[in-house]
This record gives sequence, C-alpha cells and structure tokens, in this order.
Amino acid sequence: MNIAKIKSFLSEYKKVIENYIFMTVLYFFKSFFLLLIYPYVISKIGVEQYGVYVFAFSIVTVFTVFIAFGFDLPALKEVSENRNDIQKKQLIFSKVFFAKIYLLIFSTIVFYIVSLFLSGEIEQHQDILWIVYLQVLSSLFLPVWYYQAIQRMKVMVIFQCLLKILCLPFIYFLVQEKNDLNAFAWIMSLEVLLSALVAFFALIKVEKIKLQFQSPSAVQPLLKESMPFFLTNIIGTIKDQGVVWILGAFFSMREVAIYDLAQKIVIVPRTIFIQLNTALFPKLINELSADKIKKLIKIEFPMGLFVIVLMLLFGDKIVYVLGNGQLPEAYIPSVILSITVATWLVVSCYINFVFLAQKKSFFVTKNQLYAFLSLWISMALGLLLYKHILVIPIAMAISACVEMLYCVYVAQRYRML
Repeated sequence: MNIAKIKSFLSEYKKVIENYIFMTVLYFFKSFFLLLIYPYVISKIGVEQYGVYVFAFSIVTVFTVFIAFGFDLPALKEVSENRNDIQKKQLIFSKVFFAKIYLLIFSTIVFYIVSLFLSGEIEQHQDILWIVYLQVLSSLFLPVWYYQAIQRMKVMVIFQCLLKILCLPFIYFLVQEKNDLNAFAWIMSLEVLLSALVAFFALIKVEKIKLQFQSPSAVQPLLKESMPFFLTNIIGTIKDQGVVWILGAFFSMREVAIYDLAQKIVIVPRTIFIQLNTALFPKLINELSADKIKKLIKIEFPMGLFVIVLMLLFGDKIVYVLGNGQLPEAYIPSVILSITVATWLVVSCYINFVFLAQKKSFFVTKNQLYAFLSLWISMALGLLLYKHILVIPIAMAISACVEMLYCVYVAQRYRML
C-alpha cells in the first residue's frame, strides 16, 4: 500500500479510527482502573470482603442490563442513519430515556423482593447490596450508544476518565481496613453515577436535545424492536454472572475473588479488540460486503490467539502483581478464559456485520441461548465429577467455542456470507 492509499484510507476512516481509539481508551481505562486499585483494596479489606462486593455487583449487573433492555444497537443504528435530523434523534433519545425510567421502577421493586430471599454470607451485607444497586442508574443516564452514533466518544471519554482519577484519593484515604467495605462500595457507586450524569447533561447541552415525555404505550414499539437484543443481553449476563453465583454457593468468597481477578485480566484485551467492531459499525453499516467481513474475521481471529500466547507467557506475573501475591490460583483460570478473546472477536463480527446488518437478530438470541445451555450443562457435569474452581473457566471456554461455531454454521447454512 503506497503513501497515497494510506492517506486516502486515513482520510476516509478518520472518524472511525478516532471513535475506536476513544472507545478503546474508555473501556481500557475502566478495566485498568479496577486492576490499578485491586492490589490495594485486596490488601486493606481482604480477599473475602472483596468477594462480597463482587458477589453483590454480579446480582446488580443483571438489573443494570434489564434497564438497558437492548436499546443500544437499534438506537445506535437509527441515530447513525439520521445524524442530520435533530427531530428524529431527539425522539429516539426521549423514547430510550423514558422506557428506561419505567424499567427502573419495575426493576427496583423486583430487586427489593429478591433481596428479602437472599441467604448465606451476602444476607449479612444487605447494605452493600443497596449501595451497589445505585450503579443501575448509570444504565439510565449514560448514553454511550448516542456518543457512538454521532462519533463523538472523545467528550465522554474525557469526563469518564477524569472522574475515575478524582476518586482514587478517596479510595486510598477512606479504605484503610477490613471494616471499610461500605466506604469502598460507596466510592465505586458514586463514581459510576456521577460519570453517567456528567455525560448525560453534556450531551443534552452539546446536541441541544429537549426531552419529550413518552408514555408507556409510546415506548412499546421500541421495547418490541429491542426484545431480541434484550433476550440476548440478559441471557449472556445471567450466563456470565451466574458463574459468580455458583462460586459463591458451592465454594467461598475467596474463590469468587480468584475468578474475578482472572476475569478482569482477560477483559482488558477482550474489550480492546471487540470495541474495534463497535467502532466500525456506524461506518460500515451502509457499505457492507461479504469480502470485507471475511477479511475482518481473518484478521481478528489471529489477534485473539496472540492474546492466549501472551497470557501463557506472562499471566502468572500479572496475577502475582495484581493479586498482591495473595491469589496465585488465578493464573490457570486466566489462561483458560483468554480463549474467549479469540472466540468473541469472531462472534462480534458475525453479530454486528452479518446478523444485525441483515436484520436476523433472532440468530443472536439463539446463539446466546445455546451458549447459556452449554455453559450450565458443562458446569453441572464438571462439578459432579470434580468439585474444583477450574471447572468454571473450562465451562466458560466451552460455551464461548459453542457461540463461535454456531455463528459459522448459521452463516454457511443460510448463505449469509
């Protein structure tokens, strides 16, 4: 490729590249932030107490996804196609916002009922549950999908990163001993909420959006359109967070912390690479071709394999540093979980550029359903034969492979590529 072609490529994809860089910075910074405070928090409040926070967060995550309800992709698509129509953008923004308010009200009632029936160690930490529950408000106020659609991630990234940096002194000064779990939970929840509010009001001001009240009946079409994505997201979330529930039920909060560390390590490269497809979506949605998609898959899958090799070589050192030497058992789970980087890169390509682009979102839901079933069947059989924490990441890896194989099979069977 000569200099002229490179310049032409950079010029054409300038916004895509910029959007991808800032999206990657945001998600990388979020993951890096958690890894940065991990050794300190573990050393101060202890592995078991941190496990309690992770367990509470895993429960709250399901409610966060419920409130989000899969609106992001349909809304992202519609705003991307109507960038110059302020009335259209204002309408979809208002519908998403008010739909989430109704879901938030219902979610809070259900969460209260669920909290009454929790037992075990988490039952003694009802206060932590409700403090962490504040984070569901980020699903209401954080319009990541809108920033992606208008390709102005830079603004949101700056706000998000600054607030995370500002909360660091609070963590280091207020989290000093085992009894400071509540303080840690408050800091984490308030940071998430404030970040969402700043991004929300900045968008309102910059885009000059005026919220228009939408009745429950007015948002029903949006709910119906988003249902396949909601089912996909909720199945995927229960699949991922259910693993933490199993660890908490069959093992201890220490095992919860071990798995959480392994997962956090793997999430960094997985997020960086998968955001590439999300960044490309607004640009490629109107100019897709089978050849482009195939080339993208051929490039991305080896990138995932490279991550596995890196984890094998350096994973033990990363685990030692981040776990403050207290969680060496997280190394092997992190290696096994790194397989999901390669598989999810391929799956992300099929979801964004094949199934969604061809309006075959029901395949995405089916994909998650098969992944969900394969995970729980693998875990059940594994725990019956060998009650060990390694059963969990192995089951996750099997589930990820099932997702990838299903996508390849469907695309070939229905000649979608």
